Amino acid sequence: MVRYRDLHAPITIACDCEQLFDILIDTRQFYRQHLKLRGTCIPPGITMPQRITVQTLSASGVSFHTMPASSLQVDDEVVLWFELDDLHQTVLRLRTVVRWVQDETIGAEFCERRACEEVLGSYLRSAPGSDTPWQEHL
Repeated sequence: MVRYRDLHAPITIACDCEQLFDILIDTRQFYRQHLKLRGTCIPPGITMPQRITVQTLSASGVSFHTMPASSLQVDDEVVLWFELDDLHQTVLRLRTVVRWVQDETIGAEFCERRACEEVLGSYLRSAPGSDTPWQEHL
């Protein structure tokens, strides 16, 4: 599995029946919760917040959808604000660094992971469908 760790595109495999299948191998260090939370993003050099929808959240990062397409680029630092759907409706303000951009979907890594680790850890462990361990070891 180690040789596929940094692979970000599907690979093609051949079945014994000679049919070909494209598969994507997902290797993550932390559990990733799929969700749909509205929020805002402030791109570099822009003062007006841009609306986003947070699609996935983990202890190390987030992916979000921008509306309309964003001008964000890899290594841009952006601030995200969004409210968790927990009992306390916890509001998060997170500094992130863009790691990948695919059309309107952005993947970003938290700059200060330890600052919100307690809140995210509790939220991700209690989220519906979080049967997956909080931290997965590869």
